[in-house]
Amino acid sequence: MRNGSLRVFASAAIACLAYVLTTDFASAAEQKSEALLIAQASGLKKLRDVNEKDLERALRSSGGVPTATLATHSLGTATGAFPAPRGISSGAAAGISGALAFLGTLPVDRPERQARFLIWLPESEATDLNDARRRVTEVIRGAISKAHPEARVELGKREQHPRTVIQIPGRGALSSWVFDNAPRVIDAPPGLGGQRAYVWGGFNNEGVGTLDGYPLTDPLLTPQQRIEFFTSVSANLPSWICIYLPPDDRIAPYPQILRNGETLLFVEPGLLAQVSTDVPEVPRDVETQ
Repeated sequence: MRNGSLRVFASAAIACLAYVLTTDFASAAEQKSEALLIAQASGLKKLRDVNEKDLERALRSSGGVPTATLATHSLGTATGAFPAPRGISSGAAAGISGALAFLGTLPVDRPERQARFLIWLPESEATDLNDARRRVTEVIRGAISKAHPEARVELGKREQHPRTVIQIPGRGALSSWVFDNAPRVIDAPPGLGGQRAYVWGGFNNEGVGTLDGYPLTDPLLTPQQRIEFFTSVSANLPSWICIYLPPDDRIAPYPQILRNGETLLFVEPGLLAQVSTDVPEVPRDVETQ
């Protein structure tokens, strides 16, 4: 009888522990932005979300004074050298830009410093690794062609690298989107479908889909035009392909992820809810109960 009671107690304890661990994991995930969850799952481990302390630090350095309601506080305007973060209210744009800029001090040799595709092709959509590479290459090429019909998108081989290159003739020079051959096969996180997937990301340059050439190397383009190029391509990609843009003077001084044409910022969800353009304004003639 005593042994039976011990077994029941042990089973209950294990169930409670499993519940606590699951709850803690879910709670931790809720505290991370969608951008951070995707980046970390894709092998970009040295990124983080900015929080209210970062925002206050940015305000202090610019002479601003934070108030209790960040969503309605005017934080000034940006210099215009870089486009304001998409999805952020105009009053908060400069402060959030300053806070995000704290993420720009990454070591040069980290995978987080390289623009790249973050690809989670469902395993069911390809027969093997080679078929997965062909499938993804065609999807990316098709997205570029749809976004920019005037471009001549070709497949080729770089002489110095045994990897597939998607070439877009740029301004007087050959531009390219580099696409490596070796994906990982792992389980996607819930936000990316949760299925077994062929993955290209930032795993110490193993299974990498890096971007170079146009529009990054075109000196005649502004940061806004470069972001618009990537955004238009992203809008034509399936949800299992994201574009990671690192802190880069040619784009923006902070990292961001593009998914289905939407910009995902590395901002804690609670802070993002306060400064987002989606926050509804309360009419002034409505009294607070």
